[in-house]
Amino acid sequence: MARTEPFDKYLGEYEKWFAESRCVHESEIEAVRHFVPAGKKGIKIGIGTGRFTVPFHIQEGVEPSGSMRDYSTQLGLNVIEGTAEKLPLEDESDDFALRRVLIPGGSFIVGLVDKDSPLGQIYAHEGPEHILQVCNVLFSTESQGII
Repeated sequence: MARTEPFDKYLGEYEKWFAESRCVHESEIEAVRHFVPAGKKGIKIGIGTGRFTVPFHIQEGVEPSGSMRDYSTQLGLNVIEGTAEKLPLEDESDDFALRRVLIPGGSFIVGLVDKDSPLGQIYAHEGPEHILQVCNVLFSTESQGII
């Protein structure tokens, strides 16, 4: 079962934090932008509120949280109920996303904030009750074997 309770409960706080932290949000977008293939069909797994979808012209996503699904649908995005572990999509249906739905040669893009990075340290400093700590789990790339 998907862990959606924090996302359903704290949708307003989540959106408020990103609105107030525009520079952080824009930095995260720019860090990923050059990995997103221009003119290709993409899907966002965990579309949330569309904050990391709209800037890349992605029109479709999968989201388990009902509140976030409703929010991103109001932005005109096509949102499918589901999880990354059990995608309700056809194989090889997109140019970029998770491998299972990619066309051969498609791109796998992961957005990760390492807890030991300067941005991860800022998030960690905000404390365990901060909206980004409540809705996300921070890992280090070293502890996850990603190097």
